[in-house]
Amino acid sequence: MRRPLPRPLVVAQQVVVLFLLANLLTLPWAPAWDPDPLPFRNPLPAAWIERCPQGFFLTWLGQPVLPPRQGQPFRILMVGSSAMQGGGVSPFQSIPGRLQSLLDEQGRQVEVINAGVPGSDSGLQRRTVREGLEWLEPDLVVVYCGNNEYHRLRAYKEQHPLWTARTERLRSLLERTPLYRWLASRFRVVDQAATMEGVHIEELKSRITAQDRPLVEDFYRSNLVRMGEACQQSGVPLVLCAVAVNEMYPPEYGRPDRDPDLDSRLADARMQGTLERSMEEELRRHPELAWLHYQQGCRRSDAGRLVEAAVELGAAVGLDPEPSRATPAFVGLVRAAARTSGALFVDIPAALRQEHGPVLGDQLFLDFCHFLPEGNQSVARALLLSLDRARLLPAPGPSPAPVEQDPLALEVFSCYLARPDPRPARNRLPRPGSDLELRSRLPAEGTVAGETLRGHLEFVALRPAEAEARYRKALTLAPSRPALWRNLGYALLLGRSPKAALECWAAADLRTPSSSRGGPAWLRGLSTGSEP
Repeated sequence: MRRPLPRPLVVAQQVVVLFLLANLLTLPWAPAWDPDPLPFRNPLPAAWIERCPQGFFLTWLGQPVLPPRQGQPFRILMVGSSAMQGGGVSPFQSIPGRLQSLLDEQGRQVEVINAGVPGSDSGLQRRTVREGLEWLEPDLVVVYCGNNEYHRLRAYKEQHPLWTARTERLRSLLERTPLYRWLASRFRVVDQAATMEGVHIEELKSRITAQDRPLVEDFYRSNLVRMGEACQQSGVPLVLCAVAVNEMYPPEYGRPDRDPDLDSRLADARMQGTLERSMEEELRRHPELAWLHYQQGCRRSDAGRLVEAAVELGAAVGLDPEPSRATPAFVGLVRAAARTSGALFVDIPAALRQEHGPVLGDQLFLDFCHFLPEGNQSVARALLLSLDRARLLPAPGPSPAPVEQDPLALEVFSCYLARPDPRPARNRLPRPGSDLELRSRLPAEGTVAGETLRGHLEFVALRPAEAEARYRKALTLAPSRPALWRNLGYALLLGRSPKAALECWAAADLRTPSSSRGGPAWLRGLSTGSEP
């Protein structure tokens, strides 16, 4: 006679059977499984492009893109956030803009599409890649992203103070079951305030812990791999770029949560002339303090020990509890994702170090992650060299005849917007080439140059209505100057008035001999109604 099973075991079997049955019954009504962690789910679409009634697409930045067509130029889709978009500079001084100029100089028939969207992370950029492949049919996709990966998590932690990475891992395991997804869909209230809409990262008080970082890094790498899978399915090569950041920019936005006792010990060491030894001791005692690594890196940079400074400054970026830029660990993640997805890996930080030295700082950046025009030029050169080596571009053709550009054309405007800097020494004098320096020597208002240059500053600040008003004032003073009509067309496109922009470009063409027309090929093609 068989002995009956112990009652606890019988109860466990019944629970398992009921659980499996409940999952089978709820499967038809359960939402599809979403592999993204809850803090990275954003109900808002990635609105980076729209179709215009005039028959072309318009990107977020106001760049018109013709639909896919027979015989179109080789097309590169460049995806990223504000660092790719060209935050603080004009679109022609951004990474895509500089790459387009280099390709044009070599006579290559290539169209570069700037798909950079400020504030976007790799999750939203994954959608950009998918939509770009479907709508624009590019021949090559280049992804340069990583600066905003912590933004949505910090915004979510701000709204959910009890959230932890450990509970998120448990929830992600439970969410694989249809029963949990069905229950969650019925009882969970979507918290719109937890999204990143309208949230500036510097306003957040939440901090990133060591336990949070693996969650973000896994999400980042997963998105890069999924971009690669989408490109493989479309038969389009993918280029994944490691992201460079300003290592001289202080962590925690220059307002670290400092220990008064530690500050006192360092002050005493400075008075006694033993600061170097004391800093090394404190770093061994507190290796997790980003601002301590940053101070040590700055001291070694000032002493000319740049290789050692780069190590300490990189550690400060990686340990920043309020991260606003890509960390050094992301380089390895991009390399691993490229290996997994069969993409080309381009190490932008290594290329910049080779050209500009071990420490990447203010010689390239206008703030913590956005490049100066010279920095964008260096990135574009490094990218072009890598694409050439991999034979991913069309062969060079005859160099085009040089076209004399109007000095008031937006295409040649290289001024950038100065950003607030937590380092007091950086705010004493305007940097050469910044808008603050330009404003100190602007021509008078009411002149063609004065109104146009002020319009350029409004355009770079992404204020199309103000730029349009300035450009119209300049046109009343010099209506026969073609570049002024093109400038107005750019402002109208940025302000989502494509029909009026086409009329402005047509007016510019009427005032310009065909042999000396400036501007990008797509501008000339759209304004005449022909294909570029």
